[in-house]
Amino acid sequence: MGTKKKNHFKRYIKRNYDLYILVLPGILFLLIFKYLPLLGNVIAFKDFKLNGGDTIFSAIVNSEWVGLKHFMRIFDNPAALNAVKNTFIIAGLKTIFLFPIPIIFALMLNEIRVNRFKRFAQTIMYFPNFLSWVVVGSLFNQILQTDGLLNSLLNIPQMERLSFLINPKYFRTILVLTDGWKSSGFATIIYLSAIAGIGTEQYEAAIVDGVNRFQKMWHITLPNISSTIAMVFVLTIGMQVASGSFEQVLIMANPTVYSTGDILQTFSYRKGLGAMEFSFSTAAGMLNAIAGLIIIYSSNFASKKLFGKSIW
Repeated sequence: MGTKKKNHFKRYIKRNYDLYILVLPGILFLLIFKYLPLLGNVIAFKDFKLNGGDTIFSAIVNSEWVGLKHFMRIFDNPAALNAVKNTFIIAGLKTIFLFPIPIIFALMLNEIRVNRFKRFAQTIMYFPNFLSWVVVGSLFNQILQTDGLLNSLLNIPQMERLSFLINPKYFRTILVLTDGWKSSGFATIIYLSAIAGIGTEQYEAAIVDGVNRFQKMWHITLPNISSTIAMVFVLTIGMQVASGSFEQVLIMANPTVYSTGDILQTFSYRKGLGAMEFSFSTAAGMLNAIAGLIIIYSSNFASKKLFGKSIW
């Protein structure tokens, strides 16, 4: 029986070898840049010294084991605890306020019957996604600085003008708004693709029954894309905690807003490359990744129990 399955597998590989060749670069990318670096996490449990050996590998091997010392330092460090708090608050704000927007956009675009306007609207919505955070950060810096566009439009006197990006009170709101402007349009594609797969016979039957557009959206479109919504929600909430805001905060934050804007990823980045505390930085990164993993599993479990939809 085992030999028969083995021969069947070999025939399957031989018959579909071209597909495996196409997927090979992606597999290699994951192995080299995602999985292989995980071996370096061992320095979170060591007192790593960069000059501890002739090569980076010998330095890791020669470093002294210290167990959970660096993880304990995180909980004794007020700046690290503030970064943990900000990570969850910003991730929560983005999930609550930004997650529904692509769904609403997709429903609205699906109802547009003028194709030329529909294509124009899609292009305008998708475009910001293709801008890097460096460009987006520079753009909003020009808008939000003291002599920027926003202060001019509000007609605020010169002496009373604010530079919003150095005010901790406004920084989280700015992060949510700029992320929504940049990413919501592209996320709409996922839901539009799911909507495109809904059978037209359901809508035709609804028209015969005399339902209006809103009723079709509520009773046909949304139930049919509910599994997609559940999948995106589970992945979004986990990614927001694990790495969702790193580039944005790194580009847009400054020391004056660290109290409300510094997150665990940027804190780890500064400690690792700035202060050269590689072991402490790795421990902070591992803690962040573990938190993201726990949240993904928890949200998937909750989605399965409450709505009967999950990604596994």
